[in-house]
Parts: sequence; C-alpha cells; structure tokens
Amino acid sequence: MQHLRHICLVGALAFGTAHAADAVPSFKSGEYQVTTSFGDSQTMSDKVCLTDYADWFDTLKDEVAERGCDLRAEGQSGAVYRYRMTCSNGAGGRMEVTQVTDSHFESVTELTIPIAGFEQTISTRDSAKRLGDCPPE
Repeated sequence: MQHLRHICLVGALAFGTAHAADAVPSFKSGEYQVTTSFGDSQTMSDKVCLTDYADWFDTLKDEVAERGCDLRAEGQSGAVYRYRMTCSNGAGGRMEVTQVTDSHFESVTELTIPIAGFEQTISTRDSAKRLGDCPPE
C-alpha cells in the first residue's frame, strides 16, 4: 500500500519526466497538501515539500525502474499532461494531470495490476494545493 500511495502522490504533483523533450509543467516550490481519493469512499491526505522538480522526478523514475517499470510522457494539450507506465510484471497505468494554476494540480490515474490470472484496476483522483513555503528542517 505504501508503494501505491507513493505513486498516487506523484500523480498529483505533475507526473512529468526529466527528459528535456518532454513537457513538464511549472509549479511554485513549497509545501503541498495532497489529497488522494480511491473510489467513492476512501481518501488520504499528506503534506509534501517540493523544491526542485527535476531532481525529485529523477529519483521517482529510478524508484519505479527498480520495480521493473518504465514511465513515459505521452503528450500535452494545453494544461493537461498525459503519462503512461508499463511494468515487466504486466502491470501498467495511465495518468492525466491538469495544471489548474502554478500552485494547484489535479490528476486522474488508472493502474492495472495482474493478480492470480486476473486484472485488477485501481482508479484514483488526486488534488495538490500549495500551502506555503516548506517548513524548516
């Protein structure tokens, strides 16, 4: 569940890629309140400090790659960014991230996971809003 939670938080924070050719949304550095909804009844919320998007996303891509997954940008239309993840175990997913402002992102993610010969699809919705500067460490 912790791995899924980490992937969902990523979605809310503009799932861009570190490649220069890929479209990466800009955002204000700071502390963000991220709310993730699973279906109609479950939600979780967390605070995340983001200061350098490219370094943070490079780390995330490496973590996903360690689990046998590849994360790629599929394109951008206006303020909507699309991404796809494929994994060596047959899991995969897609995400659409909408940059509402430079301090507010919304995303919809669908992950498909093979389990005992069946496929389970998990859908999430995320909202990330900047609270202010990151607290001192």
